[in-house]
Amino acid sequence: MLNRNFTSLILIVISLLVTPISAVWSQETKEVIAQRLDLAIKYITPLAEAGEKEAQFHLARLLRQPSKQAWDKSYEWLKASAAQNHCGAILAIGDLYFLGRKPFKRDREKGMDFYQKGAELDCTSSMVALGEVYRQGRGVKKNHELANSWYLQAAELGDHSAALYLGRQIANGRGEKKLGRSILLGNHSC
Repeated sequence: MLNRNFTSLILIVISLLVTPISAVWSQETKEVIAQRLDLAIKYITPLAEAGEKEAQFHLARLLRQPSKQAWDKSYEWLKASAAQNHCGAILAIGDLYFLGRKPFKRDREKGMDFYQKGAELDCTSSMVALGEVYRQGRGVKKNHELANSWYLQAAELGDHSAALYLGRQIANGRGEKKLGRSILLGNHSC
């Protein structure tokens, strides 16, 4: 395995090279960005092929850029990263199915399965996604108590956005009042 700090540094540098292509930019600017994207893919691919789950996840994201549209390759790298329990990859696959993002047809049950898998691995982003599903009643019956439970679990693991969602729920009087009192009294680890 490559040194973790080195891998992280490479990924940060590559992410700085790549910027989403906007329709309002000149053709010359789009070409420069496309060249940077190609360069980023060139450098990150060996790391992904070496089994680095973070590199696999970022390569998948790069391949989904509008100028590439390499959906099949992107999905294969997401699956490889998710197989190594990469939280971002698990959430991304869940989103692809749950939201029906191109080129996938909406399959909320399959998306929920991925969110659940992430939550079981203590991936707070998956817990927040589950909280949002139940808060909004997207494909399931609205359930504020269950939404709050997911937000609380994620907040206790240090997810600040989950704490904000939970605070919004409590402020709006949604969910279990006992839960709100325990948060106010500081009975949590967040």
